[in-house]
Amino acid sequence: MNTSDLLVLIVAAGSVLFSFQTAGSMFLKPAWSFTLEADAGIQASREAPLPVPAPVVADLDDDGRPEVLVCTRDGRLLLLDPAPPARMAAARATKWRQLPVRAEASLRSHVGLEAGRRPVALQAGVLRAVHPPERRLQLVVVLTEDWSVLAFDHELRPQWEHSLGSQAAERPRRFLEASILVSSAQVYAGDEGVVVVAGRTV
Repeated sequence: MNTSDLLVLIVAAGSVLFSFQTAGSMFLKPAWSFTLEADAGIQASREAPLPVPAPVVADLDDDGRPEVLVCTRDGRLLLLDPAPPARMAAARATKWRQLPVRAEASLRSHVGLEAGRRPVALQAGVLRAVHPPERRLQLVVVLTEDWSVLAFDHELRPQWEHSLGSQAAERPRRFLEASILVSSAQVYAGDEGVVVVAGRTV
């Protein structure tokens, strides 16, 4: 073995030993929380309750600060603002901070009906490809239990609604899984993007 090879092995062994001895710990500090109120209008059932979609974290208005989207069982879509005030950003947080609701939208039908309008999937994405300095505003899309697809802009203003007709008429008992894809990819010439919705029921 050459002297240079031996020196390389010694340095490598020393580096590994040093890294194990000086490895630091990870500390998690309280940042923020949001508590959903109990759903008053949901009746008890023998079946497991329909889970709400997982929260979505995205920079909806392209301002460099992410927002949090949350659905509730009673048919509401909430836009939360996790960015702390300037005075709290400088100070060290010592407890959980309750997030404020920046905007709220209803998922109920245009006649106010709540039945079948519980959300099963939630996603946000850029529908139209843009170039700087134009802002990349994201579209928020929700799939409800009756197979209605609702679209909102970055401030949760309603944009359009589409019902997947035959599936809605069947009124499936329970969703097993559902997913949404919002993409700026073109399917046909002249398209601004595509929204793909998929789901499986029993």
